[in-house]
Amino acid sequence: MKSNITITDINAVLGILFGLSGLILAGINYRRDNPKVVVDLKWDMSLIEVGGGPQDTDRLHGMITVANTGRRPIYLSHVSLKLPKNRYLLLKEGITGQKLAEGDQPRTFTVSHDKIIQNIGERLKKQPDIWKSIRAQVSDSAGKVYLSKKMKNCPSWAKTNKSNV
Repeated sequence: MKSNITITDINAVLGILFGLSGLILAGINYRRDNPKVVVDLKWDMSLIEVGGGPQDTDRLHGMITVANTGRRPIYLSHVSLKLPKNRYLLLKEGITGQKLAEGDQPRTFTVSHDKIIQNIGERLKKQPDIWKSIRAQVSDSAGKVYLSKKMKNCPSWAKTNKSNV
């Protein structure tokens, strides 16, 4: 049996290939152009003055770092610490909205260990492992929520309170 391939058949196959490749490229561009926000929470950080001012290395702080690794700018609405049972500790310096574009330096927010113990001290005595559930949360102006990873290492403020129980 003899097979006749016509120009119409070749054009149909080429149309399928180009259409499919265009669809795949459009999907890749769509995913690449979305904002991607990385939120990181670290505890047991000391604040020091680089210029030789008064040092306050006795007080420890937590640091929330927010970086936009995507291609679209986002507008940070607010930054908070998410506690268990849908409770939040809103950071005062994180309330004022900030624009975070592609390639901008990450925004950092600090929270004092003393303030954490002041806010959750009683709950920490009842639930010594509550620190495992505390995460940093960033909300943008569109309502999308970004969370930090759960902590693996016990912060010093939780260890100190464990020994007092």
